[in-house]
Order: sequence, then C-alpha cells, then structure tokens
Amino acid sequence: MPYKGKTVRTVEFRDITDQKRIESEIRRENEINAALFMASQQVLKSEDFIHTARHVFDAICSLTGAVSGYVALLNDAGDENGLLFLESGGYKCTV
Repeated sequence: MPYKGKTVRTVEFRDITDQKRIESEIRRENEINAALFMASQQVLKSEDFIHTARHVFDAICSLTGAVSGYVALLNDAGDENGLLFLESGGYKCTV
C-alpha cells in the first residue's frame, strides 16, 4: 500500500462559465423587467402624455445606456414631426 500513513488530497475543478453567463443574463432580464414595469406603472397612473412619454423615454435610456435622444410626434398630415422633448446628453444635436 503506497499511501499508508500519507495524506491524499484531491482537487476538483468545474467550469462554471455557462452558469455565470446565465446568472448575468437573468440579472439583465430582471433589470429590463423592472424598468418596463416602472414605465408601465407611469403610463397607467398618468393623465399627462408628455410627462408619461418622458418617464418611458428615461426608462429606455436607462435600459440601453443612451444619454441622448428625442421624442417627436408626427402631425395629422403625416409630413412633419413635432418635437416633444430633446435630451442632448451634453452633445450638440438638432432634430
């Protein structure tokens, strides 16, 4: 018996790359669901379209990491956008 009186140690390694990727995806999906839930709550409780549009815009910026953008509405004729608001994010921009 070659191991008599000696301590034998075993080490086990497992690749947890897929597990970590799945955990990260779940965290991201939870963030998205929370932001969409908050935006939908705002839509349900608000009577002011511009205020609601701003909340939805902010939720989308939070989800995408965007720092600039705008919301505009097409007129009844369908040939011109009316700017509701513009968030420049510190950049020079026009619509």
